[in-house]
Amino acid sequence: MLKENIKQLRKSRGLSQEELAIKLNVVRQTISKWEQGLSVPDSEMLVSISEVLETPVSTLLGENISETKVDELKVISEKLEIIKVLLKALLGNEGYGNDTKVRCNWYKLDYQDAG
Repeated sequence: MLKENIKQLRKSRGLSQEELAIKLNVVRQTISKWEQGLSVPDSEMLVSISEVLETPVSTLLGENISETKVDELKVISEKLEIIKVLLKALLGNEGYGNDTKVRCNWYKLDYQDAG
């Protein structure tokens, strides 16, 4: 049930595996393994997952979850938050100069040194 619930909740929040992984500070493959039942998150990670997906741990571990409609504004807000975190990590507090290009393609960022 855990694997189905993680996947269903992730999708109902409009998150890709990559986006959920960023929020949980893990790699996308970890999310994939949880959703396939190849591994399970530890207890601390279950708490983090429940916070990110805004659902109790008991729900994650409990019954199957019925599909819910995606709240589009919330999804957009969460995607913007991911972009903000990635930009902050990429640029740090130093900002960037003319010799740096930052290209944002939805939530994927590419960094190139022009020199």
